[in-house]
Amino acid sequence: MSLSTTDPSSQYNQAVFECYSLPYGGLGALSTILTLYTFGMTLLGRKPIFPFMEIEHSTFDFIIATISAIITTVTSIIAIKRCDGVTSLELIAVFKLLLSITLNFCTMWRAGVEAFSFLTGVVGVVCMISGAAGAGLIASNNWHVAGVPALTLTIWLIGILPAICCTICVISGIEVWKVLVGFGAYIIIAIMFWSDWIISCITGDFGGSPDGKVAIVYWVYFAAKRLPMFAM
Repeated sequence: MSLSTTDPSSQYNQAVFECYSLPYGGLGALSTILTLYTFGMTLLGRKPIFPFMEIEHSTFDFIIATISAIITTVTSIIAIKRCDGVTSLELIAVFKLLLSITLNFCTMWRAGVEAFSFLTGVVGVVCMISGAAGAGLIASNNWHVAGVPALTLTIWLIGILPAICCTICVISGIEVWKVLVGFGAYIIIAIMFWSDWIISCITGDFGGSPDGKVAIVYWVYFAAKRLPMFAM
């Protein structure tokens, strides 16, 4: 990872460079896309690896979701502890942790454990708040850094379109809770990409490749988060 020379706050850059050990930038965006794909297929009851086949309620799915939850929780906690004192990065690490748990709960729900249906929604809401707060702190503290204003404004101006669509849906008679779920999903997706790229704006590393100090935690987290893709 390389540090941006455009940010006079070199101490903050160094904190990002030294402590953050979860995916961001290009690799983070790739992880986000794979996560969204897995979410979508799981919610549709399709196997992410074989989307033409339906998911069968199985113990195997529950096991891989549990393993994924444990590993991503441990690696996220390591990231949080490494960034102790850098509130924005702690919040983004919490966001990624809760996002992983949301995906795992969703997989467990599709595996036949109905209780995880409610938990998926609850964790998703907390996840959204944490991610928005973390990325928002980075944006507000580093608005002078090239790319931060453009990224932030682009993501949230695009949000006007789904907001308009939601308004039309409510007027058309679609149940409000369904509209809110849809809009909430958009907000979480926006935060996912916002948090991925805003760190790159600060560090200047848009690939998001980890250095030797954090590589193990980084790749273990990345791999563990993919386990729900193998739901059967």
